[in-house]
Amino acid sequence: DAAIAAFAEGDLARAGRIGHDLKSLAGNIGARRLSAEGDAVQIAAKRGETDALAVHLPAMRAALAEVLRGAHRLEESAVASASAPSVAPESLIADLERLSRQLADNNFAAAEAWTALAEPLGGVADPALLRALGAAIDSLDFDKAQGVLRRIIDELHAPLLAG
Repeated sequence: DAAIAAFAEGDLARAGRIGHDLKSLAGNIGARRLSAEGDAVQIAAKRGETDALAVHLPAMRAALAEVLRGAHRLEESAVASASAPSVAPESLIADLERLSRQLADNNFAAAEAWTALAEPLGGVADPALLRALGAAIDSLDFDKAQGVLRRIIDELHAPLLAG
């Protein structure tokens, strides 16, 4: 709204700065459409192209609204996940052992099994190990995946032995 107000007031420099700021912010978070529209606003403002600004300002606003809706959905999802009951590690061990066998057999069903396990593991295993496991499975490096999975299983067994 501030960029549209600046344009309406004839302050193209301020509209361009706002476009630049949104372009940069959006680029940092991967919001490509918003980044592109912010860039278009910045360029049009710098060149004094009011017709182009009249097109790109509403498009930038719509792209920003889309990004904000996505952020709200993520926030709601995070709140729902935080309030969801956590999965007991012992309930995952059998599924993890099955995934380990699939990896050892170079069975492509391991990718599907990983997809089903990734979310429940998110609350109980080291996020860095989970990312490494997902990357290894995605690249079909099942030997590496099996090594990472073994570390996750060992990590989950430790609390079980202590308890």
